[in-house]
Amino acid sequence: MTVYLPVPSSVALHAALQTTKVIAVVVTRPSTHESIQFKGNVRAIRIAGESERSVVDAYLDGFVGELETVGLPRRLSRRVVTWPAYGVDCDLEAVFEQTPGPLAGDPLSEARP
Repeated sequence: MTVYLPVPSSVALHAALQTTKVIAVVVTRPSTHESIQFKGNVRAIRIAGESERSVVDAYLDGFVGELETVGLPRRLSRRVVTWPAYGVDCDLEAVFEQTPGPLAGDPLSEARP
């Protein structure tokens, strides 16, 4: 898995990942609160290449659309700085359900079929 972190706002996180070599990432769909946590080991931290920018832009577009469904205007959420970015290449160790409810914290393979 590759996680993209904006360079301007990720200086401290970059340093921590270089030191610890472990990462935990939670992704959430604001309209439903559906959430998943990924945990793993950092294999490499690098400057993302220009060929990856379309991937980062596509995820931002999807996130902007989600935020719009909960009332945040596109003109505000489009201001999020995503580039230049670090590409953090990870080897996943575990995936957990994080959606609020009785299955939160369970390994994803057990929480959802």
